[in-house]
Amino acid sequence: MRRFGITMTVGKGSEVMDALNHSYVALCERLAIIPVLIPNALADPVTLCLELGISGVILTGGNDVQLPDETLGPATAAPRRDGQERQVLDFALAADLPVLGICRGLQFLNVYFGGGLSYGPRTPNGGLLPHVATQHRVELTTAAIRQRLGASFMVVNSYHNDYVLSDQLAPPLSAFAVCAADGVVEGVNHRTKQVLGLQWHPERAGSDIERDNLLLQGFLDGSLWHDEPRA
Repeated sequence: MRRFGITMTVGKGSEVMDALNHSYVALCERLAIIPVLIPNALADPVTLCLELGISGVILTGGNDVQLPDETLGPATAAPRRDGQERQVLDFALAADLPVLGICRGLQFLNVYFGGGLSYGPRTPNGGLLPHVATQHRVELTTAAIRQRLGASFMVVNSYHNDYVLSDQLAPPLSAFAVCAADGVVEGVNHRTKQVLGLQWHPERAGSDIERDNLLLQGFLDGSLWHDEPRA
């Protein structure tokens, strides 16, 4: 079984601690992956990845992503986590390892590659659907993904306040799933790297497990990037 490094949420209370929802462990078991936890307090997370033979990375949900030009981020920002994940992502990309970003993970990937990010939630008349603790439809925007999943849309779960809009997408990323009702980007892949980002949570209830599995298996075996020419 492959070992994937998996990042953790910084919890803020009387003591700072890291946490990982058990649903991520269940997802790893579903995908035949051994999860290797990457604590946010490590001085050198890359050494951990090297010593334990990490062959891929999962960037999980949780804390808000702080934009590079902000001295003060949102209340739930975690600059230490951002720094750790940037080191891990530098390592994974240099080694050409597969990277999966879930929810915050998609947002972090977009910011890392030079894209933008909007902080929410929006007001009811702000033009966005509710995206917290709900389900909604996403349109699959590429022929290859529609063919792979046997559908033109999916109904996904949604647990995010922050979001990426189409005009904020980083140049190296392509969107393959978009919430047509409000333009929120829901699925991205890198044009030349084995990098996949999902705004929804395939590890949680309320998503389409069958199509999630098709998508994630294509990500893991690399065939997702062979479906159509990559720029």
